[in-house]
Amino acid sequence: MALIDDWLIYLEEPDAFSKNHFEPMITDTGNPLDLHRAFAPLPQGAAMVERIERLRSETRFTGLYHVQDPNRRLSQDAMIGKARSYCDHVSDFLRGIDMADLAQSVDTGDFRYLDVHSYDFRDTDGRLGLNETGEVLEDEFTLTLQKGPHYLMGLFQAVLFMTKIPVVTRYIMQPVVEFPLNEVDGYAAWIGGAAIAFGDGDNFLLVEPELIPQS
Repeated sequence: MALIDDWLIYLEEPDAFSKNHFEPMITDTGNPLDLHRAFAPLPQGAAMVERIERLRSETRFTGLYHVQDPNRRLSQDAMIGKARSYCDHVSDFLRGIDMADLAQSVDTGDFRYLDVHSYDFRDTDGRLGLNETGEVLEDEFTLTLQKGPHYLMGLFQAVLFMTKIPVVTRYIMQPVVEFPLNEVDGYAAWIGGAAIAFGDGDNFLLVEPELIPQS
């Protein structure tokens, strides 16, 4: 039985499958998913399908994940512009959940380029001086999913598996999840070559090494 058949059962029977069962559903090339059959019946599902199709058209597919297309890289000025705009949305979101101090650090941080391959998203040794902004966004999004229809958790696994990039996952799912953070500029920055991370002194543009300006 194809994953779409399992998915349609899962929509009606939340205990029929584990949420992790659906990780490869969207990216499985052996059994290509009919996006409209799977997702259009969901509230605002057609809008989410449009975002999935947009991601597919704006990235390269490795056979496992969708990755950035070098042909879509933004200029440094445009990249920083998207990052600044996204940071404005993030700081507004943080203030909305009574985390004004963290919002202030996002507002005041300058941008520093960092090789994405040397970056640890959890900064376990504290070397980069990251703050908890990224984790707060992930945790708040997870809480929102848990408060919604049961199928959102399985859907999250399938969408996350497309890129493994949280901001991209939230952007794609935003039509079907009531999460009050505008992810459009964060998605655009990633498509343009940079993921965004947040630190106590600086914010970071995580890029391929050749995009780091030479001093």
